[in-house]
Amino acid sequence: MTSNRLKIGLIFTYFGMLFACNKKPGEPPAVSIDKAVFEIQTSGGDSPLTITSNTTWKLSGLPDWVKASAAEGTGQTTIKLMVDTNAAQTARTASLVLNATGIPDVTVTINQKGLVDWSKEFSNFEFRDFAEVTDGYVLAGEIDGKVSFIKVTKDGKSILLQKTIEPNAYTTGNIVSMDTIAGGGYVIAVNASKIGTYGENNLSAYLAKLSPNFEIIKEKMIDYGTNNRELPHLIRSTNDGFVLAFSSSDNSSHSMNITKLNQDLTVVVPNRGLINQVSDLTVAPDGSILAVGSFSNATAYKYDRDLNVTDYHYGQDAGFASIVVSNNGYMVTGVKNNGANFDIHCMMLDTELKPMAGKDVMIDRAVGVVARVTIPLGNGGFAISGSTGENQDRGFTTRLDKNLLQVPKKELSFDAMFLERIIDAVATSDGGYVVAGYGEDNKVRIVRINP
Repeated sequence: MTSNRLKIGLIFTYFGMLFACNKKPGEPPAVSIDKAVFEIQTSGGDSPLTITSNTTWKLSGLPDWVKASAAEGTGQTTIKLMVDTNAAQTARTASLVLNATGIPDVTVTINQKGLVDWSKEFSNFEFRDFAEVTDGYVLAGEIDGKVSFIKVTKDGKSILLQKTIEPNAYTTGNIVSMDTIAGGGYVIAVNASKIGTYGENNLSAYLAKLSPNFEIIKEKMIDYGTNNRELPHLIRSTNDGFVLAFSSSDNSSHSMNITKLNQDLTVVVPNRGLINQVSDLTVAPDGSILAVGSFSNATAYKYDRDLNVTDYHYGQDAGFASIVVSNNGYMVTGVKNNGANFDIHCMMLDTELKPMAGKDVMIDRAVGVVARVTIPLGNGGFAISGSTGENQDRGFTTRLDKNLLQVPKKELSFDAMFLERIIDAVATSDGGYVVAGYGEDNKVRIVRINP
């Protein structure tokens, strides 16, 4: 008996749905949708659209970047709107029209983000370095010849803080490197010029720890005396202090060194030899220190906490531009001359700096390309940014997946006026990133790249 009642109920339900989906005699035609506006990410994807109607409907106005699983039907139907990846810098919008005889048209709007989410520009600012902090982004450079910092919100809409520091240790200087400190604050390295006790101008390395509001907490000069030039290149935070790469010259000889300092900026491991041109310095989670650059050819060195060399790698490239930590080793980006232009060479090294089989890729362009900075992304891939064009006069950025394969439709070559040179970049938690650099108009711009 229960089974028969169930069957009868199912039959009534079926016919009730059938009648509901068809216009009854005297009933006016009607069409409705469950969603009128779709916000789509740059990478595109599929979105369901439910159409409820008692008459026949048609969907029109589909651009070439939107497809529908069905463009006409009757009654309640869920169709799929399929949106392609947007490879353009700017966002785009499509207005689809759902129409049926006797009723006003219904509009379905699709808004899709471009590769650039937002940008912000700064005038009269000499930009040197870039960092992400909890509540924003920090640019380091000079304003009117003085070391200055600009902190902006994460959405790039407003400036949170602008500060110029006034050290007593030198007269003029330009910042060359900045890093964040665990718990808040910054460490900076400045190429400083001062009148010393030697009766002549010196170039020295000025180091300082700054509070989150850019107040000087601790400062130090590295100065070896008469005629010596101590030029800082890169400074990085470690678990127990800092490492500094700097060059020293007495006008007759030149050396590149790496030194370790404690939290008070006191030297604890002095002047270990380094490759003759260092391009990047990074600290691995285990405390190892990685330095890359060139020594005739591309070179990578790995140091322990006491700055003893544990591993090294010599490549065939002109030089390594950057090194970043990956899941099981390091990714290095180099520059290789292909005979006509420079190409980007990316390869994976294991924890002993040995090349990994099959993890080697060349990014070449007919007009040449030069890498400036590489960063790991939240999705396991990487972003490479630098310059491209016949004279390397246009900023570019592209993405690689975790296997170093280029991600389709994720490359941008900017107009030179907007971004001629990309200096630095930081990843964002959603798989996107922010690049910072100069336009041909000498204005500094930070640009948020969508995932």
